[in-house]
Amino acid sequence: MNEDGVCVPSNHTYNILLGMFMKLGRMEIVKEIWNDIKGPDLDSYTLLIHGLCEKQKWKEACQFFDEMIERGLLPQNVTFETLYKGLIQSDKLRTWRRLKKKLDEESITFGSEFQNYNLKPYRR
Repeated sequence: MNEDGVCVPSNHTYNILLGMFMKLGRMEIVKEIWNDIKGPDLDSYTLLIHGLCEKQKWKEACQFFDEMIERGLLPQNVTFETLYKGLIQSDKLRTWRRLKKKLDEESITFGSEFQNYNLKPYRR
């Protein structure tokens, strides 16, 4: 996208492209766009995680969720809940517990925002 160096797209531009190609199901182009982003922001991660959840690509969604937390970006409530519901409905309780544990460990860094979450795995 920026091979000639004339115009470097902003994160907002990249996010629009990410959203568009996610909706079209063009995951190979989404990966190329993601690799072009110099510093993905919260919106970039949110778009990507939600798109992967819609496609039921749980492993990739969890990887990006982990990466987001490691970079110090606090996931939005809706992102956390979308991933939570999808993993539980897909019978991936072990994955959910691993993510929850990681988030609990990092919650000291983030503060008390996640301490009031009442998200406990439920049984069918």
